[in-house]
Amino acid sequence: MDKKILLCAAVIFAIAALLVFAWNNLEIYQDKRFIFPSDEIMQNNFYAMDQWLSTTGHKIRIENYFNPIMLSDAAENVIMVNSNAYSWRSMEEILRWIEQGGYFILDLASNNRSLNNNILEFLSGFGINVEYTQQVYTNEAVEEEEPADVVDKEDAYPDFQTLVAFSILKNEKIFTMKDADGNIRLVEIPIGSGSLTVTGVPVFMYNNNLRKEANAALAWKLTGARTASPLNAQENKGIFFIRTQNVNTAFSFFGSIIERGNFLPVIIAAFILIAAGFWMVIPSFGKVSMEKRIISRPIKDRLTAEIRFLKKHSALDYYLDTLSGGGNNNETYNYKDLINQYRRKLNESERS
Repeated sequence: MDKKILLCAAVIFAIAALLVFAWNNLEIYQDKRFIFPSDEIMQNNFYAMDQWLSTTGHKIRIENYFNPIMLSDAAENVIMVNSNAYSWRSMEEILRWIEQGGYFILDLASNNRSLNNNILEFLSGFGINVEYTQQVYTNEAVEEEEPADVVDKEDAYPDFQTLVAFSILKNEKIFTMKDADGNIRLVEIPIGSGSLTVTGVPVFMYNNNLRKEANAALAWKLTGARTASPLNAQENKGIFFIRTQNVNTAFSFFGSIIERGNFLPVIIAAFILIAAGFWMVIPSFGKVSMEKRIISRPIKDRLTAEIRFLKKHSALDYYLDTLSGGGNNNETYNYKDLINQYRRKLNESERS
């Protein structure tokens, strides 16, 4: 039997035996450890919200700019737009899209206490004014004898961005939502078959805040609960998010390969790869040793070609005289006799 087959079988058997030994003797246990969030989670405050909607069967689309032209071919019926993504010079197309049954959510980015004047003028037409307030939380410890509703008061309200608040003229059609301090933080205006929702930065949708029941309930009510088609309740029309932040996921060549717990398989895989490389490269292994390569032409063919060349150019006699110049060199005479022998054979073959 071929030695290569035996060697290959021996390697496979050794690896299989090593795996069986490791499986039966190495202790496998769960090790609790802290893992830092991925770069995508650190850069995208809405990562958990996006994953929640996706895993529950909702279609989502994300862009970082907005133009009302997008509404003409938008398949989604819920659109959430950051106020910094557009100049808001024209609202006619947006209002027309809402009247046809769309849900338009506008979050006001106001970290520097400055809002788009076009938005303020538009909202004032509905009797809504934007104010700036600071929500105050107490750091004092709550005594045990206080009622439970006092302790859980803030948990019953969603978390809102603390700068933007609204004051509304008397309008029974506008829905409002307040925080624990009584400030209006979200307003919803019914327009035709749809609605316009305005709020501050939606921190209730942030990754860590979704653990709070009030935040999750509000986030779901504004997005996932409204994706059903007006004509077909079973059809999911999806959600369109327009955000100004760019989420760039750092690319790693190895990814999670070198993470703790994968190190031993990586070492074994590297060893097998190196062994396979040796198998194909080193002549004592693999098929390379079976190849027969002609390094140079045989001496007979070389002498024949040389004689033909010298004879063609009438230099053979001069070459033989030069070789015989030493007179006492037996190797030279032997070489000369060898050349003469090949010359006679060459002449005989040419005559025939």
